[in-house]
Amino acid sequence: MIWALLALVLLEGGAIFYEHRTTSDKLVALRLEFDGLNSNAGAFFAAQPKAVVEGEEVVHYLGVAKVTLDTNENQCRPGDDRVISITVSGQFDHPTGEVHLYDNGTASRASRHLANGVAEFKVNFPLRSRHVFSARYSGDGIYEAQGESNTVAVNVI
Repeated sequence: MIWALLALVLLEGGAIFYEHRTTSDKLVALRLEFDGLNSNAGAFFAAQPKAVVEGEEVVHYLGVAKVTLDTNENQCRPGDDRVISITVSGQFDHPTGEVHLYDNGTASRASRHLANGVAEFKVNFPLRSRHVFSARYSGDGIYEAQGESNTVAVNVI
């Protein structure tokens, strides 16, 4: 019975829960989540486990976050403002923590705290120029820090 359930979770995606009482009578709960069969690669990918000890903080729970940038427009005139949105998503709860915006590889603005996995930077462009933005995520108790994101270009013409 358990093997049939495990095979279904691996193929269809889902979660497996396991609970165990330690010798000191603490409850340890383990949750394994699976994305299911990936038709492109022909294999399944397992999410990181979440282990919680009763009455204590999470012991080990590091997921992989994805950092994505977007802008309301990729072209503007000198003096215009543009909003650069950074979304950090993951397979569990919304990531928290901070994101840092980089302009042409240089940290350009103060960091922002994520709200529901999103942070926005309002950027003013006083001169004609080209800016390529990227972002880094600091991580939190659930997700590892991420130093890579897509890039977004803004051309000031």
